[in-house]
Amino acid sequence: HSLWCFSMVPRMDERLDRADDHFKYLDVKLDRTIDKLESLDLSFRCFARSTRKDIARLQDGMDTVTEVLRMNQLVPTNT
Repeated sequence: HSLWCFSMVPRMDERLDRADDHFKYLDVKLDRTIDKLESLDLSFRCFARSTRKDIARLQDGMDTVTEVLRMNQLVPTNT
């Protein structure tokens, strides 16, 4: 019975080594995925900020056009 236990040790060690290798591989993949997500998050935040600024500029431009049209009596005024 004790010989059977000792014969299982090398196989268990092999399995544990393979499992350890798989975990190391998954850890590397997880780190890469985290890096990519952080980069994507930063890109999205920059895009959102830029978009908000562009929309604000467009709104300012529209307000200016509307005011010029009102001053020239080309559109009705809000009273």
